[in-house]
Amino acid sequence: MAPQDELRKENEAFAMKQRVQQLLQQAANSPSGGMGTYVGKISHNNNSLIPVLPRLDPQ
Repeated sequence: MAPQDELRKENEAFAMKQRVQQLLQQAANSPSGGMGTYVGKISHNNNSLIPVLPRLDPQ
């Protein structure tokens, strides 16, 4: 693999990890009633999973 490709791949991985960290922080700081319920979890491959349970419309 060319050095440019390796650097690009590492930069993409870093940016993705940063984005996940931002999402986890946003989820931790958001009020659970206003934006839905966020549940952060780590997969068995050590990846961050961020499932979102949608809000129920009042009826």
